[in-house]
Amino acid sequence: MPHLHDMEELISSIEDNQVKDYMKEAMSCYMANAYRACIVLGCVDNYRKWIIVAAK
Repeated sequence: MPHLHDMEELISSIEDNQVKDYMKEAMSCYMANAYRACIVLGCVDNYRKWIIVAAK
Protein backbone atom coordinates (compact mmCIF):
# COMPACT_ATOMS: atom_id res chain seq x y z
CA MET A 1 0.00 0.00 0.00
CA PRO A 2 1.49 3.33 -1.00
CA HIS A 3 2.44 5.95 1.54
CA LEU A 4 1.60 3.93 4.67
CA HIS A 5 5.14 4.52 5.93
CA ASP A 6 4.37 8.24 5.75
CA MET A 7 1.27 7.68 7.90
CA GLU A 8 3.28 5.68 10.43
CA GLU A 9 5.77 8.55 10.67
CA LEU A 10 2.98 11.08 11.11
CA ILE A 11 1.33 9.00 13.82
CA SER A 12 4.62 8.55 15.65
CA SER A 13 5.05 12.33 15.73
CA ILE A 14 1.77 12.87 17.65
CA GLU A 15 2.59 13.96 21.19
CA ASP A 16 -0.79 13.22 22.85
CA ASN A 17 -0.71 9.49 23.66
CA GLN A 18 -4.51 9.16 23.64
CA VAL A 19 -4.75 10.66 20.16
CA LYS A 20 -1.81 8.55 19.00
CA ASP A 21 -3.60 5.39 20.18
CA TYR A 22 -6.79 6.35 18.28
CA MET A 23 -4.78 7.02 15.12
CA LYS A 24 -2.86 3.72 15.40
CA GLU A 25 -6.13 1.85 15.75
CA ALA A 26 -7.64 3.79 12.85
CA MET A 27 -4.69 2.79 10.68
CA SER A 28 -5.12 -0.86 11.73
CA CYS A 29 -8.78 -0.66 10.73
CA TYR A 30 -7.83 0.84 7.37
CA MET A 31 -5.34 -1.96 6.71
CA ALA A 32 -8.07 -4.51 7.55
CA ASN A 33 -10.42 -2.82 5.03
CA ALA A 34 -12.67 -1.67 7.89
CA TYR A 35 -13.01 1.79 6.38
CA ARG A 36 -16.02 2.96 8.41
CA ALA A 37 -14.28 2.05 11.66
CA CYS A 38 -11.21 3.91 10.41
CA ILE A 39 -13.23 7.06 9.82
CA VAL A 40 -14.99 6.82 13.18
CA LEU A 41 -11.74 6.37 15.09
CA GLY A 42 -10.16 9.20 13.15
CA CYS A 43 -12.93 11.51 14.30
CA VAL A 44 -13.32 10.34 17.90
CA ASP A 45 -10.77 12.72 19.36
CA ASN A 46 -12.30 15.75 17.68
CA TYR A 47 -15.75 14.85 18.98
CA ARG A 48 -14.34 14.18 22.45
CA LYS A 49 -12.78 17.65 22.53
CA TRP A 50 -15.99 19.23 21.22
CA ILE A 51 -18.08 17.55 23.93
CA ILE A 52 -15.68 18.70 26.65
CA VAL A 53 -15.86 22.29 25.41
CA ALA A 54 -19.65 22.15 25.06
CA ALA A 55 -20.01 20.85 28.63
CA LYS A 56 -18.21 23.86 30.12
